[in-house]
Amino acid sequence: MQFTNNTSTPTALIHDVSTPSTRESMTSIHDVSTPSTRESTTSAHNASTPSTCESMLSAHNASTLSTRESMLSVYNASTPSTRESTTSAHDVSIPSTRESTTSAHNASTPSTRESMLSVHNASTPSTRESTTSAHDVSIPSTRESTTSAHNASTPSTRESMLSAHDALTPSVDNMLTPPIVPSQSSTKLSLSLPQRDPSVQTASLKRPYNGLSNSHRSRKYQRTLQYNKHGHTPKPSLLSMLPSCQPEALNVKLDTLPATQGAYGAKPTKPHKSHLYSLDAIKALGFRIIPWDRCTPVPFVSEDGRIFMVLAGRPKDPAYERATEEAFDLLREAGHTTVFTHKDYSENRGHYPALNIGVTHGVGTHSPLNRVQRHPKITAKLLQSESIQQMASFASSAFATWSPKVYNHYKLYMDKIFANDSTLVRLFRRSIFPAATFNLGSVVCTIPHFDIKNCPYGWCAIQSLGKFNAKKGGHFVVWGLKVAIEFPAGSTILMLSAVLEHSNTSIEHGEERASFTQYASGGLFRWVDYGYRTEKELKRTNPKLYQEQMELRPTRWKRGLGMLCTLQDLISKAAFEVSGQV
Repeated sequence: MQFTNNTSTPTALIHDVSTPSTRESMTSIHDVSTPSTRESTTSAHNASTPSTCESMLSAHNASTLSTRESMLSVYNASTPSTRESTTSAHDVSIPSTRESTTSAHNASTPSTRESMLSVHNASTPSTRESTTSAHDVSIPSTRESTTSAHNASTPSTRESMLSAHDALTPSVDNMLTPPIVPSQSSTKLSLSLPQRDPSVQTASLKRPYNGLSNSHRSRKYQRTLQYNKHGHTPKPSLLSMLPSCQPEALNVKLDTLPATQGAYGAKPTKPHKSHLYSLDAIKALGFRIIPWDRCTPVPFVSEDGRIFMVLAGRPKDPAYERATEEAFDLLREAGHTTVFTHKDYSENRGHYPALNIGVTHGVGTHSPLNRVQRHPKITAKLLQSESIQQMASFASSAFATWSPKVYNHYKLYMDKIFANDSTLVRLFRRSIFPAATFNLGSVVCTIPHFDIKNCPYGWCAIQSLGKFNAKKGGHFVVWGLKVAIEFPAGSTILMLSAVLEHSNTSIEHGEERASFTQYASGGLFRWVDYGYRTEKELKRTNPKLYQEQMELRPTRWKRGLGMLCTLQDLISKAAFEVSGQV
Protein backbone atom coordinates (compact mmCIF):
# COMPACT_ATOMS: atom_id res chain seq x y z
CA MET A 1 0.00 0.00 0.00
CA GLN A 2 1.34 3.47 -0.84
CA PHE A 3 0.67 6.64 1.07
CA THR A 4 0.54 10.33 0.30
CA ASN A 5 3.00 12.79 1.71
CA ASN A 6 0.67 13.62 4.60
CA THR A 7 0.43 9.97 5.66
CA SER A 8 3.85 8.55 4.58
CA THR A 9 5.05 8.36 8.13
CA PRO A 10 3.02 7.70 11.24
CA THR A 11 4.64 10.59 13.10
CA ALA A 12 3.59 13.11 10.48
CA LEU A 13 0.15 11.56 10.52
CA ILE A 14 -0.19 11.95 14.28
CA HIS A 15 0.91 15.55 14.04
CA ASP A 16 -1.50 16.35 11.22
CA VAL A 17 -4.49 14.83 12.91
CA SER A 18 -4.02 17.23 15.82
CA THR A 19 -5.84 20.02 13.92
CA PRO A 20 -6.69 23.36 15.51
CA SER A 21 -10.30 22.30 15.67
CA THR A 22 -9.30 19.21 17.56
CA ARG A 23 -7.14 21.18 19.93
CA GLU A 24 -9.91 23.74 20.46
CA SER A 25 -12.40 20.99 21.08
CA MET A 26 -10.10 19.50 23.65
CA THR A 27 -9.71 22.92 25.31
CA SER A 28 -13.41 23.68 25.11
CA ILE A 29 -14.32 20.38 26.62
CA HIS A 30 -11.94 21.07 29.42
CA ASP A 31 -13.12 24.68 29.87
CA VAL A 32 -16.84 23.90 29.81
CA SER A 33 -16.49 21.56 32.69
CA THR A 34 -18.66 23.10 35.45
CA PRO A 35 -17.08 24.43 38.61
CA SER A 36 -18.81 21.67 40.42
CA THR A 37 -17.07 19.19 38.17
CA ARG A 38 -13.73 20.82 38.78
CA GLU A 39 -14.29 20.94 42.50
CA SER A 40 -15.44 17.34 42.56
CA THR A 41 -12.40 16.36 40.58
CA THR A 42 -10.11 18.27 42.90
CA SER A 43 -11.79 16.86 45.98
CA ALA A 44 -11.62 13.40 44.51
CA HIS A 45 -7.97 13.91 43.86
CA ASN A 46 -7.21 15.30 47.31
CA ALA A 47 -9.27 12.69 49.05
CA SER A 48 -7.78 9.87 47.06
CA THR A 49 -7.21 6.80 49.11
CA PRO A 50 -5.18 3.71 48.22
CA SER A 51 -8.36 2.25 46.79
CA THR A 52 -8.85 5.32 44.63
CA CYS A 53 -5.23 5.08 43.39
CA GLU A 54 -5.73 1.46 42.56
CA SER A 55 -8.91 2.24 40.64
CA MET A 56 -7.13 4.97 38.73
CA LEU A 57 -4.27 2.61 37.86
CA SER A 58 -6.71 -0.04 36.73
CA ALA A 59 -8.50 2.52 34.60
CA HIS A 60 -5.17 3.48 33.12
CA ASN A 61 -4.26 -0.11 32.36
CA ALA A 62 -7.66 -0.70 30.80
CA SER A 63 -7.16 2.02 28.22
CA THR A 64 -7.74 0.79 24.73
CA LEU A 65 -4.95 -0.88 22.79
CA SER A 66 -5.03 1.65 19.99
CA THR A 67 -4.66 4.59 22.39
CA ARG A 68 -1.75 2.95 24.20
CA GLU A 69 -0.01 2.04 20.93
CA SER A 70 -0.35 5.55 19.50
CA MET A 71 0.98 7.08 22.71
CA LEU A 72 3.86 4.55 22.75
CA SER A 73 4.89 5.51 19.21
CA VAL A 74 4.98 9.17 20.23
CA TYR A 75 6.79 8.27 23.42
CA ASN A 76 9.52 6.23 21.67
CA ALA A 77 10.34 8.89 19.09
CA SER A 78 10.47 11.84 21.45
CA THR A 79 13.63 13.04 23.19
CA PRO A 80 14.31 11.92 26.80
CA SER A 81 12.99 15.19 28.18
CA THR A 82 9.90 15.05 25.97
CA ARG A 83 9.31 11.43 26.87
CA GLU A 84 9.29 12.18 30.57
CA SER A 85 6.95 15.14 30.16
CA THR A 86 4.63 13.23 27.83
CA THR A 87 4.53 10.20 30.09
CA SER A 88 3.91 12.27 33.17
CA ALA A 89 1.23 14.27 31.37
CA HIS A 90 -0.51 11.11 30.30
CA ASP A 91 -0.27 9.35 33.64
CA VAL A 92 -1.32 12.30 35.78
CA SER A 93 -4.46 12.99 33.76
CA ILE A 94 -7.51 12.99 36.07
CA PRO A 95 -10.62 10.98 35.15
CA SER A 96 -12.47 13.97 33.76
CA THR A 97 -9.53 14.92 31.60
CA ARG A 98 -9.21 11.37 30.34
CA GLU A 99 -12.83 11.35 29.33
CA SER A 100 -12.45 14.63 27.48
CA THR A 101 -9.37 13.34 25.70
CA THR A 102 -11.22 10.20 24.72
CA SER A 103 -14.12 12.19 23.37
CA ALA A 104 -11.78 14.37 21.38
CA HIS A 105 -10.15 11.25 19.98
CA ASN A 106 -13.53 9.81 19.02
CA ALA A 107 -14.54 13.11 17.43
CA SER A 108 -11.63 13.00 14.99
CA THR A 109 -12.75 12.77 11.38
CA PRO A 110 -13.29 9.29 9.90
CA SER A 111 -10.74 9.91 7.20
CA THR A 112 -8.11 10.73 9.75
CA ARG A 113 -8.91 7.69 11.82
CA GLU A 114 -8.83 5.42 8.76
CA SER A 115 -5.47 6.79 7.64
CA MET A 116 -4.06 6.23 11.10
CA LEU A 117 -5.33 2.65 11.08
CA SER A 118 -3.88 2.05 7.61
CA VAL A 119 -0.44 3.21 8.73
CA HIS A 120 -0.82 1.13 11.85
CA ASN A 121 -1.69 -2.01 9.89
CA ALA A 122 1.12 -1.44 7.38
CA SER A 123 3.83 -1.41 10.02
CA THR A 124 6.45 -4.09 9.39
CA PRO A 125 6.93 -7.03 11.81
CA SER A 126 10.45 -5.91 12.61
CA THR A 127 9.12 -2.46 13.62
CA ARG A 128 6.48 -4.01 15.80
CA GLU A 129 9.05 -6.13 17.57
CA SER A 130 11.32 -3.15 18.19
CA THR A 131 8.42 -1.22 19.77
CA THR A 132 7.52 -4.17 21.93
CA SER A 133 11.11 -4.50 23.10
CA ALA A 134 11.20 -0.77 23.86
CA HIS A 135 8.02 -1.13 25.89
CA ASP A 136 9.22 -4.25 27.72
CA VAL A 137 12.59 -2.88 28.73
CA SER A 138 11.15 0.06 30.69
CA ILE A 139 13.13 0.11 33.92
CA PRO A 140 11.48 0.06 37.35
CA SER A 141 12.71 3.56 38.10
CA THR A 142 10.67 4.92 35.16
CA ARG A 143 7.57 3.13 36.36
CA GLU A 144 8.06 4.42 39.86
CA SER A 145 8.56 7.98 38.63
CA THR A 146 5.38 7.68 36.53
CA THR A 147 3.41 6.44 39.52
CA SER A 148 4.75 9.23 41.71
CA ALA A 149 3.85 11.76 39.02
CA HIS A 150 0.33 10.34 38.93
CA ASN A 151 -0.05 10.51 42.69
CA ALA A 152 1.37 13.99 42.85
CA SER A 153 -0.89 15.42 40.13
CA THR A 154 -2.06 19.05 40.81
CA PRO A 155 -4.35 21.50 39.05
CA SER A 156 -1.43 22.30 36.76
CA THR A 157 -2.25 19.19 34.75
CA ARG A 158 -3.83 21.33 32.04
CA GLU A 159 -0.65 23.35 31.59
CA SER A 160 1.61 20.28 31.55
CA MET A 161 -0.59 18.62 28.92
CA LEU A 162 -0.48 21.72 26.72
CA SER A 163 3.29 22.06 27.12
CA ALA A 164 3.74 18.37 26.36
CA HIS A 165 1.65 18.74 23.22
CA ASP A 166 3.63 21.76 22.07
CA ALA A 167 6.92 20.03 22.87
CA LEU A 168 6.04 17.19 20.51
CA THR A 169 5.78 19.47 17.50
CA PRO A 170 9.55 19.95 16.72
CA SER A 171 10.31 16.23 17.02
CA VAL A 172 7.50 15.07 14.74
CA ASP A 173 9.51 15.74 11.58
CA ASN A 174 12.24 13.38 12.76
CA MET A 175 9.86 10.55 13.62
CA LEU A 176 10.40 8.24 10.65
CA THR A 177 9.34 4.98 12.27
CA PRO A 178 5.83 3.67 11.44
CA PRO A 179 3.41 2.81 14.23
CA ILE A 180 4.42 -0.38 15.97
CA VAL A 181 2.26 -3.22 17.13
CA PRO A 182 3.67 -5.89 19.49
CA SER A 183 4.14 -9.29 17.92
CA GLN A 184 1.83 -11.96 19.25
CA SER A 185 4.47 -14.67 18.87
CA SER A 186 7.17 -12.89 20.82
CA THR A 187 7.32 -9.88 23.10
CA LYS A 188 11.10 -9.49 22.94
CA LEU A 189 13.45 -8.30 20.23
CA SER A 190 15.14 -11.23 18.51
CA LEU A 191 17.83 -11.19 15.82
CA SER A 192 18.13 -14.27 13.66
CA LEU A 193 21.69 -14.86 12.42
CA PRO A 194 22.84 -17.60 10.02
CA GLN A 195 24.47 -20.45 11.91
CA ARG A 196 27.89 -21.73 10.71
CA ASP A 197 27.95 -25.36 9.71
CA PRO A 198 30.57 -26.99 12.00
CA SER A 199 31.27 -29.64 9.37
CA VAL A 200 32.56 -27.01 6.94
CA GLN A 201 36.15 -25.95 7.58
CA THR A 202 36.78 -22.29 6.84
CA ALA A 203 39.98 -20.26 6.83
CA SER A 204 40.39 -16.65 7.82
CA LEU A 205 40.72 -14.28 4.90
CA LYS A 206 43.04 -12.13 6.96
CA ARG A 207 46.61 -13.42 6.79
CA PRO A 208 47.99 -13.98 10.32
CA TYR A 209 50.79 -11.69 11.33
CA ASN A 210 54.07 -13.56 11.61
CA GLY A 211 56.39 -10.70 12.47
CA LEU A 212 57.43 -10.03 8.86
CA SER A 213 56.83 -6.85 6.93
CA ASN A 214 55.16 -7.02 3.54
CA SER A 215 58.46 -6.45 1.74
CA HIS A 216 60.18 -9.13 3.83
CA ARG A 217 57.33 -11.55 3.20
CA SER A 218 57.52 -10.83 -0.51
CA ARG A 219 61.26 -11.53 -0.61
CA LYS A 220 60.74 -14.75 1.31
CA TYR A 221 58.09 -15.83 -1.16
CA GLN A 222 60.42 -15.09 -4.08
CA ARG A 223 63.19 -17.13 -2.43
CA THR A 224 60.78 -20.03 -2.06
CA LEU A 225 59.89 -19.88 -5.74
CA GLN A 226 63.58 -19.70 -6.60
CA TYR A 227 64.35 -22.75 -4.45
CA ASN A 228 61.49 -24.80 -5.90
CA LYS A 229 62.81 -24.12 -9.38
CA HIS A 230 66.59 -24.31 -8.94
CA GLY A 231 67.20 -25.73 -5.48
CA HIS A 232 69.91 -24.30 -3.27
CA THR A 233 72.07 -21.59 -4.82
CA PRO A 234 75.39 -20.89 -3.04
CA LYS A 235 75.71 -17.39 -1.64
CA PRO A 236 78.41 -15.15 -3.14
CA SER A 237 79.92 -14.65 0.31
CA LEU A 238 80.52 -18.40 0.59
CA LEU A 239 81.80 -18.74 -2.96
CA SER A 240 84.31 -15.96 -2.37
CA MET A 241 85.91 -18.07 0.39
CA LEU A 242 86.67 -21.03 -1.88
CA PRO A 243 90.09 -19.81 -3.09
CA SER A 244 91.33 -19.62 0.50
CA CYS A 245 90.37 -23.22 1.32
CA GLN A 246 93.19 -25.63 2.10
CA PRO A 247 92.29 -29.07 0.68
CA GLU A 248 93.36 -32.41 2.12
CA ALA A 249 94.96 -34.34 -0.76
CA LEU A 250 94.80 -38.10 -0.25
CA ASN A 251 96.23 -40.92 -2.31
CA VAL A 252 92.94 -42.55 -3.30
CA LYS A 253 91.65 -43.76 -6.66
CA LEU A 254 87.91 -43.28 -6.73
CA ASP A 255 87.25 -45.71 -9.59
CA THR A 256 88.60 -48.55 -7.45
CA LEU A 257 85.99 -48.06 -4.73
CA PRO A 258 83.49 -50.97 -4.40
CA ALA A 259 80.49 -49.71 -6.41
CA THR A 260 78.20 -52.08 -8.27
CA GLN A 261 78.36 -52.27 -12.05
CA GLY A 262 75.19 -50.27 -12.49
CA ALA A 263 76.33 -47.70 -9.90
CA TYR A 264 73.05 -47.95 -8.00
CA GLY A 265 74.70 -49.19 -4.82
CA ALA A 266 77.90 -50.65 -3.35
CA LYS A 267 79.21 -54.18 -3.33
CA PRO A 268 78.83 -56.00 -0.03
CA THR A 269 82.20 -55.72 1.70
CA LYS A 270 83.13 -57.24 5.02
CA PRO A 271 83.89 -54.37 7.38
CA HIS A 272 86.54 -54.31 10.04
CA LYS A 273 85.91 -55.86 13.41
CA SER A 274 82.44 -54.80 14.48
CA HIS A 275 83.08 -53.11 17.76
CA LEU A 276 83.57 -49.58 19.02
CA TYR A 277 87.13 -48.26 18.87
CA SER A 278 88.60 -45.71 21.23
CA LEU A 279 90.85 -42.89 20.08
CA ASP A 280 93.87 -44.62 21.55
CA ALA A 281 93.03 -47.81 19.65
CA ILE A 282 92.75 -45.87 16.40
CA LYS A 283 96.10 -44.21 17.02
CA ALA A 284 97.64 -47.59 17.69
CA LEU A 285 96.44 -48.77 14.26
CA GLY A 286 98.43 -45.98 12.62
CA PHE A 287 95.57 -43.62 11.75
CA ARG A 288 96.33 -39.96 11.16
CA ILE A 289 94.40 -37.58 13.43
CA ILE A 290 93.10 -34.49 11.62
CA PRO A 291 92.12 -31.57 13.89
CA TRP A 292 89.17 -29.41 12.96
CA ASP A 293 87.62 -26.25 14.40
CA ARG A 294 84.13 -27.33 13.20
CA CYS A 295 83.64 -24.10 11.20
CA THR A 296 86.34 -23.86 8.51
CA PRO A 297 85.44 -25.87 5.37
CA VAL A 298 88.00 -28.52 4.42
CA PRO A 299 87.63 -30.39 1.08
CA PHE A 300 89.19 -33.84 0.62
CA VAL A 301 90.45 -34.47 -2.91
CA SER A 302 91.47 -37.65 -4.71
CA GLU A 303 94.47 -38.31 -6.96
CA ASP A 304 92.73 -36.68 -9.89
CA GLY A 305 91.75 -33.65 -7.78
CA ARG A 306 88.04 -34.44 -7.40
CA ILE A 307 86.33 -33.56 -4.13
CA PHE A 308 84.86 -36.78 -2.72
CA MET A 309 84.42 -35.64 0.90
CA VAL A 310 84.18 -32.26 2.60
CA LEU A 311 84.17 -31.01 6.16
CA ALA A 312 81.36 -28.52 5.51
CA GLY A 313 81.50 -26.93 8.94
CA ARG A 314 78.58 -24.87 10.20
CA PRO A 315 77.23 -21.31 9.91
CA LYS A 316 78.86 -18.73 12.15
CA ASP A 317 75.53 -17.73 13.60
CA PRO A 318 74.45 -17.94 17.27
CA ALA A 319 70.96 -18.87 16.09
CA TYR A 320 72.33 -21.99 14.39
CA GLU A 321 74.22 -22.87 17.57
CA ARG A 322 70.95 -22.75 19.51
CA ALA A 323 69.26 -24.82 16.80
CA THR A 324 71.81 -27.64 17.15
CA GLU A 325 71.41 -27.60 20.93
CA GLU A 326 67.63 -27.79 20.67
CA ALA A 327 67.89 -30.61 18.12
CA PHE A 328 70.10 -32.61 20.46
CA ASP A 329 67.66 -32.13 23.34
CA LEU A 330 64.88 -33.53 21.14
CA LEU A 331 66.90 -36.58 20.08
CA ARG A 332 68.04 -37.29 23.62
CA GLU A 333 64.50 -36.98 24.96
CA ALA A 334 63.18 -39.27 22.24
CA GLY A 335 65.81 -41.87 23.04
CA HIS A 336 65.04 -41.83 26.77
CA THR A 337 61.21 -41.64 26.71
CA THR A 338 60.31 -43.93 23.81
CA VAL A 339 59.94 -47.67 24.25
CA PHE A 340 62.00 -49.37 21.54
CA THR A 341 62.19 -52.96 20.37
CA HIS A 342 65.06 -54.88 18.81
CA LYS A 343 63.77 -53.82 15.39
CA ASP A 344 64.68 -50.22 16.21
CA TYR A 345 68.35 -51.11 16.68
CA SER A 346 70.76 -51.43 13.78
CA GLU A 347 73.32 -54.01 14.77
CA ASN A 348 75.58 -53.29 11.80
CA ARG A 349 75.96 -49.63 12.82
CA GLY A 350 75.93 -49.60 16.61
CA HIS A 351 73.93 -50.42 19.71
CA TYR A 352 71.49 -47.50 19.87
CA PRO A 353 67.92 -46.91 18.64
CA ALA A 354 67.41 -45.17 15.32
CA LEU A 355 64.45 -43.83 13.36
CA ASN A 356 64.78 -44.37 9.60
CA ILE A 357 62.35 -42.13 7.72
CA GLY A 358 61.65 -40.90 4.21
CA VAL A 359 61.33 -42.35 0.72
CA THR A 360 63.30 -45.44 -0.26
CA HIS A 361 63.41 -48.13 -2.93
CA GLY A 362 65.55 -51.21 -3.25
CA VAL A 363 65.58 -54.92 -2.64
CA GLY A 364 62.12 -56.18 -1.67
CA THR A 365 60.14 -53.16 -2.89
CA HIS A 366 58.21 -52.91 -6.16
CA SER A 367 58.24 -49.10 -6.25
CA PRO A 368 59.41 -46.15 -4.13
CA LEU A 369 57.56 -45.91 -0.85
CA ASN A 370 57.43 -44.01 2.41
CA ARG A 371 59.02 -45.91 5.26
CA VAL A 372 56.47 -47.23 7.75
CA GLN A 373 56.93 -45.56 11.12
CA ARG A 374 56.69 -47.60 14.30
CA HIS A 375 56.83 -44.39 16.35
CA PRO A 376 54.78 -41.84 14.38
CA LYS A 377 54.31 -39.34 17.22
CA ILE A 378 57.98 -38.87 18.00
CA THR A 379 58.82 -38.88 14.28
CA ALA A 380 56.28 -36.12 13.59
CA LYS A 381 57.62 -34.09 16.50
CA LEU A 382 61.17 -34.27 15.15
CA LEU A 383 60.16 -33.38 11.60
CA GLN A 384 58.13 -30.40 12.80
CA SER A 385 61.08 -29.00 14.72
CA GLU A 386 62.38 -25.78 13.17
CA SER A 387 65.82 -26.59 14.57
CA ILE A 388 66.03 -29.87 12.66
CA GLN A 389 64.57 -28.22 9.56
CA GLN A 390 67.34 -25.62 9.76
CA MET A 391 70.05 -28.26 10.09
CA ALA A 392 68.64 -30.24 7.16
CA SER A 393 68.59 -27.12 5.00
CA PHE A 394 72.20 -26.26 5.79
CA ALA A 395 73.41 -29.76 4.88
CA SER A 396 71.57 -29.56 1.56
CA SER A 397 72.99 -26.11 0.77
CA ALA A 398 76.51 -27.36 1.56
CA PHE A 399 75.91 -30.22 -0.89
CA ALA A 400 74.96 -27.68 -3.60
CA THR A 401 78.08 -25.61 -2.86
CA TRP A 402 80.69 -28.36 -2.94
CA SER A 403 79.20 -30.73 -5.51
CA PRO A 404 76.78 -28.72 -7.68
CA LYS A 405 76.67 -31.25 -10.54
CA VAL A 406 75.71 -34.15 -8.30
CA TYR A 407 73.27 -31.89 -6.46
CA ASN A 408 71.55 -30.95 -9.72
CA HIS A 409 71.49 -34.63 -10.65
CA TYR A 410 69.74 -35.37 -7.35
CA LYS A 411 67.24 -32.58 -7.89
CA LEU A 412 66.38 -33.73 -11.40
CA TYR A 413 65.69 -37.29 -10.27
CA MET A 414 63.92 -36.41 -7.01
CA ASP A 415 61.59 -33.97 -8.76
CA LYS A 416 60.63 -36.69 -11.24
CA ILE A 417 60.00 -39.23 -8.48
CA PHE A 418 57.78 -36.97 -6.38
CA ALA A 419 55.93 -35.70 -9.47
CA ASN A 420 55.25 -39.27 -10.62
CA ASP A 421 53.79 -40.40 -7.27
CA SER A 422 51.82 -37.91 -5.18
CA THR A 423 51.70 -40.29 -2.20
CA LEU A 424 55.42 -39.84 -1.56
CA VAL A 425 56.27 -37.26 1.08
CA ARG A 426 59.24 -34.92 1.22
CA LEU A 427 60.74 -34.80 4.69
CA PHE A 428 62.05 -31.24 4.78
CA ARG A 429 61.01 -27.99 3.16
CA ARG A 430 64.47 -27.09 1.87
CA SER A 431 66.49 -30.26 1.56
CA ILE A 432 67.35 -32.29 -1.52
CA PHE A 433 67.64 -35.56 0.41
CA PRO A 434 64.59 -37.87 0.33
CA ALA A 435 65.51 -39.92 3.42
CA ALA A 436 67.04 -39.41 6.86
CA THR A 437 67.97 -41.23 10.06
CA PHE A 438 67.74 -39.94 13.63
CA ASN A 439 70.29 -41.75 15.79
CA LEU A 440 68.70 -41.39 19.22
CA GLY A 441 69.89 -41.52 22.78
CA SER A 442 72.84 -39.91 24.47
CA VAL A 443 75.68 -42.31 23.57
CA VAL A 444 75.60 -42.61 19.77
CA CYS A 445 78.87 -43.86 18.27
CA THR A 446 78.87 -46.01 15.16
CA ILE A 447 80.94 -49.09 14.50
CA PRO A 448 82.72 -49.64 11.12
CA HIS A 449 80.16 -50.03 8.32
CA PHE A 450 79.20 -49.26 4.70
CA ASP A 451 75.85 -47.80 3.64
CA ILE A 452 75.72 -50.00 0.55
CA LYS A 453 72.14 -49.10 -0.44
CA ASN A 454 72.93 -45.41 -0.87
CA CYS A 455 73.80 -43.86 -4.22
CA PRO A 456 77.56 -44.63 -4.56
CA TYR A 457 78.58 -41.38 -6.29
CA GLY A 458 76.19 -39.30 -4.15
CA TRP A 459 76.94 -37.73 -0.81
CA CYS A 460 75.52 -38.54 2.58
CA ALA A 461 75.21 -35.66 5.08
CA ILE A 462 76.27 -36.52 8.64
CA GLN A 463 75.68 -34.00 11.45
CA SER A 464 77.08 -34.45 14.94
CA LEU A 465 75.20 -33.41 18.08
CA GLY A 466 75.78 -33.57 21.81
CA LYS A 467 78.00 -32.46 24.66
CA PHE A 468 81.43 -34.05 24.49
CA ASN A 469 85.10 -33.22 24.09
CA ALA A 470 85.81 -33.57 20.36
CA LYS A 471 89.56 -33.71 21.06
CA LYS A 472 89.16 -36.92 23.06
CA GLY A 473 86.30 -38.76 21.36
CA GLY A 474 83.60 -38.83 18.72
CA HIS A 475 86.10 -38.68 15.83
CA PHE A 476 84.94 -39.49 12.31
CA VAL A 477 87.03 -42.44 11.16
CA VAL A 478 87.42 -43.26 7.43
CA TRP A 479 89.00 -46.68 7.37
CA GLY A 480 90.03 -46.84 3.73
CA LEU A 481 91.86 -43.51 4.08
CA LYS A 482 93.32 -44.30 7.54
CA VAL A 483 92.28 -40.92 8.92
CA ALA A 484 90.37 -39.94 12.08
CA ILE A 485 88.86 -36.45 11.89
CA GLU A 486 87.74 -34.41 14.88
CA PHE A 487 83.97 -34.12 14.62
CA PRO A 488 82.67 -31.47 17.07
CA ALA A 489 79.00 -31.14 17.94
CA GLY A 490 77.00 -28.98 15.54
CA SER A 491 79.27 -29.58 12.53
CA THR A 492 78.54 -31.31 9.21
CA ILE A 493 80.50 -33.77 7.03
CA LEU A 494 79.54 -34.81 3.48
CA MET A 495 81.01 -38.05 2.08
CA LEU A 496 80.53 -41.12 -0.16
CA SER A 497 79.00 -43.29 2.55
CA ALA A 498 78.19 -46.24 0.25
CA VAL A 499 81.77 -46.96 -0.81
CA LEU A 500 83.81 -45.53 2.12
CA GLU A 501 83.85 -47.51 5.36
CA HIS A 502 83.35 -45.18 8.33
CA SER A 503 82.72 -45.14 12.09
CA ASN A 504 83.19 -43.05 15.26
CA THR A 505 85.53 -43.29 18.18
CA SER A 506 84.04 -43.70 21.64
CA ILE A 507 83.38 -40.69 23.89
CA GLU A 508 84.37 -40.18 27.52
CA HIS A 509 82.28 -41.48 30.41
CA GLY A 510 79.45 -39.09 31.27
CA GLU A 511 79.51 -37.36 27.88
CA GLU A 512 76.58 -37.34 25.46
CA ARG A 513 76.39 -37.65 21.70
CA ALA A 514 73.74 -38.14 18.97
CA SER A 515 73.69 -37.71 15.20
CA PHE A 516 71.43 -36.87 12.28
CA THR A 517 72.04 -38.14 8.72
CA GLN A 518 70.46 -37.56 5.28
CA TYR A 519 70.91 -39.66 2.14
CA ALA A 520 69.32 -41.04 -1.04
CA SER A 521 68.82 -44.67 -1.95
CA GLY A 522 70.43 -45.75 -5.22
CA GLY A 523 67.28 -47.68 -6.13
CA LEU A 524 65.44 -44.37 -6.64
CA PHE A 525 67.77 -43.43 -9.50
CA ARG A 526 67.37 -46.88 -11.06
CA TRP A 527 63.57 -46.48 -10.87
CA VAL A 528 63.71 -43.29 -12.96
CA ASP A 529 66.24 -44.69 -15.46
CA TYR A 530 64.03 -47.74 -16.03
CA GLY A 531 60.95 -45.63 -16.80
CA TYR A 532 59.37 -45.99 -13.33
CA ARG A 533 59.50 -49.78 -13.48
CA THR A 534 61.48 -52.58 -11.96
CA GLU A 535 64.12 -54.31 -14.05
CA LYS A 536 61.86 -57.32 -14.66
CA GLU A 537 58.97 -55.14 -15.77
CA LEU A 538 61.26 -53.13 -18.05
CA LYS A 539 62.57 -56.29 -19.72
CA ARG A 540 59.04 -57.56 -20.32
CA THR A 541 57.35 -54.32 -21.41
CA ASN A 542 60.12 -52.43 -23.21
CA PRO A 543 62.95 -54.67 -24.48
CA LYS A 544 64.56 -51.82 -26.42
CA LEU A 545 64.95 -49.55 -23.39
CA TYR A 546 66.08 -52.53 -21.35
CA GLN A 547 68.89 -53.24 -23.82
CA GLU A 548 69.98 -49.59 -23.76
CA GLN A 549 70.17 -49.58 -19.97
CA MET A 550 72.19 -52.77 -19.91
CA GLU A 551 74.71 -51.23 -22.30
CA LEU A 552 75.07 -48.18 -20.04
CA ARG A 553 75.76 -50.23 -16.92
CA PRO A 554 79.57 -50.49 -17.24
CA THR A 555 79.91 -46.73 -17.80
CA ARG A 556 77.48 -45.45 -15.19
CA TRP A 557 79.97 -45.53 -12.28
CA LYS A 558 82.53 -43.59 -14.27
CA ARG A 559 79.93 -41.06 -15.36
CA GLY A 560 78.79 -40.65 -11.75
CA LEU A 561 82.33 -39.94 -10.55
CA GLY A 562 82.71 -37.49 -13.43
CA MET A 563 80.07 -35.27 -11.80
CA LEU A 564 82.34 -34.71 -8.78
CA CYS A 565 83.98 -31.28 -9.09
CA THR A 566 87.56 -30.23 -8.57
CA LEU A 567 88.37 -27.27 -6.36
CA GLN A 568 89.47 -25.33 -9.43
CA ASP A 569 86.10 -25.97 -11.06
CA LEU A 570 84.35 -24.46 -8.06
CA ILE A 571 86.68 -21.47 -7.91
CA SER A 572 86.16 -20.72 -11.60
CA LYS A 573 82.40 -21.09 -11.26
CA ALA A 574 82.40 -18.87 -8.20
CA ALA A 575 84.40 -16.18 -10.00
CA PHE A 576 81.79 -15.99 -12.75
CA GLU A 577 78.84 -15.93 -10.35
CA VAL A 578 80.38 -13.33 -8.04
CA SER A 579 81.19 -11.07 -10.99
CA GLY A 580 77.64 -11.45 -12.30
CA GLN A 581 78.61 -12.96 -15.65
CA VAL A 582 76.49 -16.03 -15.07
